[in-house]
Amino acid sequence: MSKEIALKTYSRLARLSSEIILDRSIPSLKREPNGVEAVAILLEGMQRFLNLDNNMNSEQLAETANLIIEEYPHFKIPDIAVFCNGVKVGRYVKLYNRISGAIIFEGLKAFDAERLQVIHEARRKEQEQRATEQDKLDIEAVLRSYKNAPKEAEQKRKEAEERAERWNKHRSENKDKILEHITKNPKPLGE
Repeated sequence: MSKEIALKTYSRLARLSSEIILDRSIPSLKREPNGVEAVAILLEGMQRFLNLDNNMNSEQLAETANLIIEEYPHFKIPDIAVFCNGVKVGRYVKLYNRISGAIIFEGLKAFDAERLQVIHEARRKEQEQRATEQDKLDIEAVLRSYKNAPKEAEQKRKEAEERAERWNKHRSENKDKILEHITKNPKPLGE
């Protein structure tokens, strides 16, 4: 029964883990004022749950907590909770009826690799989403230009007609002046 509860809790925490990892408002273990105590309590709870013959004493738990903070200062308390629940359901390490700092660090190495994959995947999705949003903006701009193209073409056609009318008017005005000049002065222009 308690293994089922641990598995459900782990599943919920694992889903939250990717959000927690990226949440900059949650302090890292190094910045957490009660980080050592919190990590030691989580390790002790994991150890009690596992009900092993060879457990760590309180000094070993505190020393392991200190070392975790030194080795993984970027972790957050929820990361350690996800790790502990993962160990409870059989992830990250093989336990042969004993637990030690070395076994915990072996598991933390596997957890950190998984955690990094979660971070990279979350960032990749975020970049894809931004790229998709930019693509949508680009497509909208192209669609707007296509939508406006007939209006712009019509405007350019009208401007061209107006220019042609002005040119024709100018030519006809000048033609009359040229004809008038020729009729008054029958000499060729070059003489």
